[in-house]
Amino acid sequence: MSGMTTMQTRRKHTGEPGNGGLFAGTDHDDATINLTATATDYEAKAATYPTGTNGADPDYWRRIDEAHAFVNAPAPAGLSEAQRKVYEAASANFLDDRQPLSYMAFLASQNAKFSSIQRDRIESATAERGTADHVYWSARADRFNEIADKLYELSGASRYPIRNPDNIAVDDRTGTDVMDDIIDNWQLEDRRPVGVTETRAALKNSRGEANGFVRHVRLDWKSVPPTSDAHLDVVGPRDGRPIIVSVQAGCPNLTVTSGHAIIIADGNGFGIKVADGARATVIGKPDGKVSITAEHGSTVDFYVDAETRGYQSIREGADFTLHGRADRVTLSTDSR
Repeated sequence: MSGMTTMQTRRKHTGEPGNGGLFAGTDHDDATINLTATATDYEAKAATYPTGTNGADPDYWRRIDEAHAFVNAPAPAGLSEAQRKVYEAASANFLDDRQPLSYMAFLASQNAKFSSIQRDRIESATAERGTADHVYWSARADRFNEIADKLYELSGASRYPIRNPDNIAVDDRTGTDVMDDIIDNWQLEDRRPVGVTETRAALKNSRGEANGFVRHVRLDWKSVPPTSDAHLDVVGPRDGRPIIVSVQAGCPNLTVTSGHAIIIADGNGFGIKVADGARATVIGKPDGKVSITAEHGSTVDFYVDAETRGYQSIREGADFTLHGRADRVTLSTDSR
């Protein structure tokens, strides 16, 4: 193979199948990437790097060249002028050979995420669809998504968390289903505590409500002031009814010590510990951040939105189940 021009033929895909992105419906012909460097060139360059480093692998430089060829490929036919300009601008000067491909892939995925958020924000106002801003953010999201996918492929890293199947739900129940069950099956007794003392009392409900209702505790900044670092115990009724806790604002630290707590996590940046023998059903909200520690002997069902985030610590002997897909949620049992 020495001295032969390295070539690779690929199918050029833009956009995700069926996602309605600007590039998804574009017809793309097969394209050939010509990598002008030869196998001998890669071997010569690798020879200048210390043994054991990335640079000492000739294939590393081939993958770098392939990344440049993909990122700098001309825009596909069928795009409007506005879409083409965004496509080319997203690619221009993006790669930095001083950084690992996996890091550049991460940056591309972050760019895609930010652009998707802007696109979705505009799409929420129907009148804004098709505007210049909508075209810009849609095209940018699509281009960075395909760049990220290619760079992750070349780097050998995974774009998405690799989950332990023991922690993944086999059903398709969602947090909305849980909320519907609450509305259909229980009458709620609302509590809106003010101050830490009232809040501690409201969260302890071992006897349950005398009228057969389910206690619903609403927490916000008035319940747990920003200056407080109080750790709050949550105690569910002994008769099997849940206690429902809505964290509407603030960052309280909650420990479910016994019984069943349903926690609606509207807050941002707070922690939940679930003790041995206790059960928690946690409903994560869009772009909410919550971290759960599932202790040995605990049972946790975590229902997530696509943009829920946070680190979840699953101790040996805990029964932890993730419902839904949220790539910004990290489980301690993930393989990466």
